[in-house]
Formats: sequence, C-alpha cells, structure tokens
Amino acid sequence: MELLTNRTYDDYLEYMKKNDAFVVQMDTVVGKLIDKKKLLTIHWPVFHFQMGILLDSLNPNAVNKALSDVKVTIGDELYRTLFQVIVVDNGIEFSLMDEVEIDSDGERISRVFFCDPYASSQKGACERNHEFIRYILPKGRSFDCLTQKDVDLMFSHINSTPRKSLGFHSPYFVFSNMFGKDFLNRLNIHLIPKDDVLLKPTLFNKR
Repeated sequence: MELLTNRTYDDYLEYMKKNDAFVVQMDTVVGKLIDKKKLLTIHWPVFHFQMGILLDSLNPNAVNKALSDVKVTIGDELYRTLFQVIVVDNGIEFSLMDEVEIDSDGERISRVFFCDPYASSQKGACERNHEFIRYILPKGRSFDCLTQKDVDLMFSHINSTPRKSLGFHSPYFVFSNMFGKDFLNRLNIHLIPKDDVLLKPTLFNKR
C-alpha cells in the first residue's frame, strides 16, 4: 500500500533513533455507534497532555480539516514544533494523513507514521489517557449532544489532574511552562484548581 511506504511503525522507530522530535499520537473515540459526532484526540506522551476536537463525521477530510484548524489557531511555527511526528492507527479516518505532511508551499512540516494493524499498544499513551475520557463519558453515552465547548471543558479537567509520572504536576502545568498559557488559552484549555477537578459524568451538569 503506497500510503504506508516509509510510514510503517518500524519506519517510525528507525526515524526516532536518528531524530529528537516531539511525537503526537492521534486517535478517535466514539460514543454510540449510531452517533454522527466523533471525538478526535491529540496526545503528546512526553507531557501526558491531550486535547480533543469534535468531528461532525468520521472521515479523512474531517480529520485533516481539524488539524488545519489547529494550525491556524496556534500558528505555523508552534504547529511545526508540536506536530513534528504524528503517529496514528490504520483507521479509514487517517487514510489521507500523507496530505498533512506537506504545507501549501510544498515544504515538509510533519512526518506521519502508522501503527501496525491491531497494535493499539504502539500508541499506548494515547489509549491510556482515554481512560480519563471514559470517567466523564462512559462507553455507550451519546456524543451527539456534545459541543466543542463541552470537549474543551472535559480536557481542561483532565489536563489539570496531577500525574505521578510528572512529579505530581499536572499536564497543564508542564505544557504551559514550556509553551505558555496564551497558547493553551487559544486552544480553550484552562487550568482547573486541583480541588475543583471533576472526572465524572456530572461534569456537564455544571455547564
């Protein structure tokens, strides 16, 4: 398959041996199978930081547009830093990811790699962080009633949760220390005081 040429997981491992690059893992999460809306998750393992974009449909054009919108929001320079390497699975929604590697001027801005089939552990950090999503949106709960504002609120709480692996700091703290709070404000991710963090379905009752 031409899409996988130089983009397999083995290619990723070889690339990372030679390059010190930020890696972002991407995935999609569904509520009910009949839902129109799906959730695209974008996760930086080194920071345990994750954000989400609500998609109106699960197709490759929607995913690519979501990434394009992120680039507009955070600016080209920061996008080039944060999306140096993108790791995704073989879902149909990622089948046009080769298009996001090159910008409109023909310059390479990202490298995309695909996990092996049925090997979700190859982007395990992203998958594990989905556990926080399921605390708030249990399996079987419809996503069709969600708005992007709801998703931003959810990830504000998730990213404000301290992690032992970060020295009991939160992903928000670590990410903002490196890239600044203005960047996170543009993504509509905000710090939630530790005592106010809520990882339960009742979070959306507080809207």
